[in-house]
Parts: sequence; structure tokens; C-alpha cells
Amino acid sequence: MLMSSKMQYGAIPPRLRLGVLVRNSSTDQFLLCMQPVCDSVRLTEQTSFPFLPLDETPSNWDLALAYSGGYHLLKLRFRIRDLFMAAFTPSADSSGVVRAERSGDGQHWVFIANDGQESFEWVGELRDNFAQKFANRFAESVSRVGVNESEWLRLAK
Repeated sequence: MLMSSKMQYGAIPPRLRLGVLVRNSSTDQFLLCMQPVCDSVRLTEQTSFPFLPLDETPSNWDLALAYSGGYHLLKLRFRIRDLFMAAFTPSADSSGVVRAERSGDGQHWVFIANDGQESFEWVGELRDNFAQKFANRFAESVSRVGVNESEWLRLAK
């Protein structure tokens, strides 16, 4: 966990971009933001961000996450069919990025999506090289070529 996660210091609001880990407040599902950093800046209007879901598993996990006093072993779902999209509006400070806000109780950072209909609690951020590793694995999954070829020809190769 320490090798793959960035540390969060002080009261600087997190920004939504590749490698940010969130928890969907309505479903309790952990998600990994897959929006490239270059598409997370200079935003002028509401923009959809893609997320990959993470499932808890006791073995064959991709990353460990410390959350709410415990550790969670999580496996990413890399299929395009599992991709979750949420639309975020850039922060009002005209910085052109989506920044987290303090939750109502002031204890957590949250990103507000879909015109205030959904909230996503910030739970951490991966180091850049780990985030890029998972982005690459997702791209490999999406770029698979499916052809309908003769089984006899396929086996003859």
C-alpha cells in the first residue's frame, strides 16, 4: 500500500484525475478514476470521467487500500462493460479542474457529480507509475481484436 499510494498532506483539496480512488457514497463501491491527466485540466464545462470498479477479494488482488480503520484488498475489473461514467462540473474557482469539497460533517473530501445527484468520497490516490500501469492494462483489454475465423484455420496456425 505504501509503495503504490501518494501521501496526502495538509488541507489541500484533492483533484480528480487518473489514479484517484473514490468510494461511491450511494453504493459503497470503490472506483479508480481513469481520466488521463491531460483531459482533467482546462475544463470549461461539465465533463464525464470514467471509473473502473474495484472488488474486494482475499487473493489475487491488484492493490491494498487503507480505509475507515481497516485494509481492503481490491481487484480491478478491466472490461469496458464494467466502466462507470459520472459527469463533474469544474470547480467554481475557475481553475479548470474538478476539486473535492469538504463533506457536510467536515471529515472527508467528496467530489459532487451529475449536478449534485451523486457524491464520491476521496479515499486516496495512486502514485503516477501505478496509475499508468492500470491504465495500460485497461487499454490492452479494450484493444483486443475479436474475429470470427474458422476454427480449423485458427488451430492450423
